[in-house]
Amino acid sequence: MVLAKLLDYASEKQLTAITKKAAEHNRQLEKAVAALKSEMTGLEQRLQTIKAKKEKYLNSLISKQFSTSERKAINGQIEDFSLTEKQTQSDIYKAQLEIATKQDAMVPIDQFKEQIIHFKLNQDAMDAAQLGGWLKANVKAVTFKGSDADIAFTLLGL
Repeated sequence: MVLAKLLDYASEKQLTAITKKAAEHNRQLEKAVAALKSEMTGLEQRLQTIKAKKEKYLNSLISKQFSTSERKAINGQIEDFSLTEKQTQSDIYKAQLEIATKQDAMVPIDQFKEQIIHFKLNQDAMDAAQLGGWLKANVKAVTFKGSDADIAFTLLGL
């Protein structure tokens, strides 16, 4: 029953349905990645602005004479810029991590097609060890529902 279900996934109808589902999944992830990249661009611009302002304050301390209270105020402002700079850099790292996570979650439909078609064409010639190896590499889980089976594939994170 499981082998018949696996072979059914190699049919044109099933591959078309899986391709559509994966394409929609990937499209949603791509939208999220684009939004994150836009946000990251804004954060990088903000970081550059903060660094420039901090540099101006540092240069003013070097080049001008200030009273103790003025120096204290300028140093306080520099510390604020340093803190904001670190927070912004942290936000950039978080955005980069989220982008990488979303890109990793994209479904490689071509690899799945190759594997399932390879299985369809070669399953008759596979011995038990080869079949077991293919199943371990490509099938995450098989759930039985009465007389039917639901197969979760490793390459399809849907």
